[in-house]
Amino acid sequence: MKKKIILLFMVLFFSCSLAFAEGGKNIEYGVIAFTFRNIAKAYISVADMAKLKKDNIQALKSIDERTFRRRYAKVFKMINELPPEYQAKYGINPNMNKEQAIKRINSWDKKKLCLMIDDVPQDMIGKYFEEYVKNHKETGSKDSLLQIKDFWERIARGAQRKPRQSVTTPAKFETP
Repeated sequence: MKKKIILLFMVLFFSCSLAFAEGGKNIEYGVIAFTFRNIAKAYISVADMAKLKKDNIQALKSIDERTFRRRYAKVFKMINELPPEYQAKYGINPNMNKEQAIKRINSWDKKKLCLMIDDVPQDMIGKYFEEYVKNHKETGSKDSLLQIKDFWERIARGAQRKPRQSVTTPAKFETP
């Protein structure tokens, strides 16, 4: 099983490398969007939705409307760039207030979130990814290729580790 997972990551990494080497924005954005979507959906599939919703709603309730607007200005900018049909389909818009945002979060389930993730245009995902990489290069963080290499090395090390002992199984200690 570990070999299959490592092989899957290697194929994904190789396809990303080819897309970047070819230099085409459509291919590059397609690979970025594919990767982002699958990582996001993997996270959603294993997340405790009840706890995730509760924590986010609690965080929103703890702030006033002005703070909400200030903190989520970047998110509203992104929402405004979404196609109008996307905004209408999922009931989100850049003019939402805190209570509307809480209502939307309450209505989401894993299936709906995965559909929302799939519907975000790949060009938008690619654009924001490029901005993120550019901003991190300007702030003096590691080169993105070095970050990717570090990421794959961590995955490889993790795949080689022995599984952790179950918490429910008591540890066996040997006395000297």
